[in-house]
Amino acid sequence: MTQEIPDTERLVLSMYVLTDGLARIARTYEQHVYLNDEGDPERFSPGHFILYSEGQDQALFAIEEQYTGIDWPYPEDRLPTSWTWHTRRVVHQDGAYKLVVEEEGQVASPDVVELLVRAQTWARRESNALAHQEAPHRMPHRSHRPLGPKL
Repeated sequence: MTQEIPDTERLVLSMYVLTDGLARIARTYEQHVYLNDEGDPERFSPGHFILYSEGQDQALFAIEEQYTGIDWPYPEDRLPTSWTWHTRRVVHQDGAYKLVVEEEGQVASPDVVELLVRAQTWARRESNALAHQEAPHRMPHRSHRPLGPKL
């Protein structure tokens, strides 16, 4: 028994919102984060869309399309009904490097904005951390006056 194909226009709109939003996030944080929007989880990619951090801990925010509950007549025409997402990074624990999933979840197609908020929060956090690491470590500047007493 096949279920009816959901409102295709709604699914297409959600897909456009996601791809445009991820591109905007990548442009906003391009100094420290980049987007791969051609991932293939069936071929060892962490997701269909991956935001990578430029940091050495290989942090990423991966999004995988889900097509649950629908019997699409042509697989190439499939539209996601939801997305799963996760964040992960490499950490040094117990003398070894391990890949650790930090957060994960699932978002239905109508809630695509929630997914973009999570992706933007992750990108901003990564960008801020990398910018802080790049900043020169120096004492705060107070004035150019000499430190001795005034004569």
